[in-house]
Amino acid sequence: MTSKLNKYTVHFQLSSGDGGELSTADFNTLERKDLRNCSSLNICFEPDEISIPDVKITKMLIHYDGITDRPKDYQFGFKFKGDAFQGSPSPIVTFELNKEVDPEEFRKSIWMSSICIFPEKVRERNGEAAFQQDNSGHTSIISQMRLQIYIKQLSGAAIVPPKEISFSDGLEGFYELELKKLIGLNKSSQKTSKKKTNKEILSALKRLKKGSRDDAFSFLKKNADKKLKSDREFILEAIKINPNSFLFASKKLRSDREITIAAAAYPHALREADKSLRSDRQIVLAYINNNGAALWHADKKLQSDREIVLAAVRNDPCYGIPSLAFADKKLQSDREIVLAAVSQNAEALNYASEELKSDREIVLAAERIREGEKYE
Repeated sequence: MTSKLNKYTVHFQLSSGDGGELSTADFNTLERKDLRNCSSLNICFEPDEISIPDVKITKMLIHYDGITDRPKDYQFGFKFKGDAFQGSPSPIVTFELNKEVDPEEFRKSIWMSSICIFPEKVRERNGEAAFQQDNSGHTSIISQMRLQIYIKQLSGAAIVPPKEISFSDGLEGFYELELKKLIGLNKSSQKTSKKKTNKEILSALKRLKKGSRDDAFSFLKKNADKKLKSDREFILEAIKINPNSFLFASKKLRSDREITIAAAAYPHALREADKSLRSDRQIVLAYINNNGAALWHADKKLQSDREIVLAAVRNDPCYGIPSLAFADKKLQSDREIVLAAVSQNAEALNYASEELKSDREIVLAAERIREGEKYE
């Protein structure tokens, strides 16, 4: 889908919670009456996710704030029920850009935006704000027809005409809009979020529970200033602490060879690396020498490289989908490779050629692994 006049309407389906836990008791009377009194819409725009340079947001049109209590027959907004509030905020915002861009690239550049809910009582006790965000890729670009359908369904919850916010110098990074200012359509002001120092962030990253690699990205997304995504020194240090931090790096840094190799202990980082690096033999070897599962994300040509595949199957974990599953069909008929594969992960037998599935030595090797005995 293309966009006329460089305008892109985004439907944020912010269904994932993060941060502090809140109950009805955390809200004062004014906040319970209108949740917008303690909420903000945090727009995070990352232009480095877009393939053309110098892209800026020049204007925002807010059609729905995402917080207002949802109509009875629709799925937007929040409402209080018992000791908690429930719902799923889905702000709808049209962005006007200074250049025409690929809609999918723009969607990815804006997806880290969120709704922040921070009641006064929680602030007073130095508690933690609660966030609603999109961790599942549901943020979408919608057509003008779909926008009109939503506005009709939202009825009085829609902002008509939309709240317009212009950026004379262009918005390139982070913008926080206090939603209470939408109640009276007051002027909003650009702000920066308060973040911990780099040293504090890295120290906290070290304290994450061992084995919680998948939590490093969420931790950085929540605690680190978005500018740090492009800070090469910070990203390298974060990756040394936890290789999953690679997912937080900017698109530009994910095409940096040194940074990509530094994350080799996390096999799925290769999936997020620049496409050119996924066909780099040295980089792919660095990954599969740590974990054969990385073969999954390697370029097709390298999946048919015998030396690469042999290294991958020899470094397979004993669980999960075996790397032989991603090897070229010809190599699934290579006896040495298949024997090495089943000697690491018995499930590899499922991906061997029909002839080798009945090879006695190969079948016995797989059975030994299933019984917990390493084949030698």
